[in-house]
Amino acid sequence: MILYPKILQIEITDACNLHCSYCDIHENHKHPGTMPFERVAWLIRQAQYASHVCPQYWGEPTLHPDFLQILRLCVESGKTASFYTNGLLLDTFDIPEVLRNTSEIRISMDNTTPDGFLNTTGSGSFERVRRNIVACWEAKKRFSLGTRIIIRATELVPAQPFGYFVSFWGPYCDSVELKPLRLSAPPPGIELMDRKTCDFPTRHIVIKRDGTVVLCCSDHNKQCPIGNVFESTVLDIFNSPRYNELRQQVGELPLCHNCWYRYRRRHTPSGEA
Repeated sequence: MILYPKILQIEITDACNLHCSYCDIHENHKHPGTMPFERVAWLIRQAQYASHVCPQYWGEPTLHPDFLQILRLCVESGKTASFYTNGLLLDTFDIPEVLRNTSEIRISMDNTTPDGFLNTTGSGSFERVRRNIVACWEAKKRFSLGTRIIIRATELVPAQPFGYFVSFWGPYCDSVELKPLRLSAPPPGIELMDRKTCDFPTRHIVIKRDGTVVLCCSDHNKQCPIGNVFESTVLDIFNSPRYNELRQQVGELPLCHNCWYRYRRRHTPSGEA
């Protein structure tokens, strides 16, 4: 049986404009860059079987010079698109146009104050990101757009309860999501998901900036490289013996032991989801 990835995740850049305290992107990506638009477009057009594209992996996608064009190409190719962002540069784009070409935006935010923001990110402007979040929400309402806007917290400060965080950002998004990175123990009130229930490697393919395919979105540093899409086809890699072998080991791999996916928790305006 041939497997077809339904979700194509492409690292269009591994550069980032912030230095978040919990993130090692600058340590592990000494020479960041972008995937040329021509290569991104080739991958999107080639993957006719995929219904969704996430043009982001490790890095800030809005730094790519052709970011909006990539979103438009996804829609023109009959696919939906979503991305993660720190939100700092959203105001450099036509925000309603970004939303029209996106089904879901996750904006990383760990704070409710400017000082806390700088302590986490090392640079940037809390007020600018806040304005951009509000602008996205207002554009969604004004133009009756279906784009889901999610605020994603990665590392909340101890003095900032998650409930207060939800009440602060909740009015400007569809939901608030807690995605812890340091997982020595489950966060309070969050039940662990069985690792064996993870279906990520059967429906989702992750492509690094240089074309390397890795097992999942937690494999930032290529612990489980599988092949390269600029040397083999996506389908050949997705159905390769190496990929199938790793699928059988899901839940037992070292990569799985610190997987944040098992701890995801959301709050919506109507309560916890």
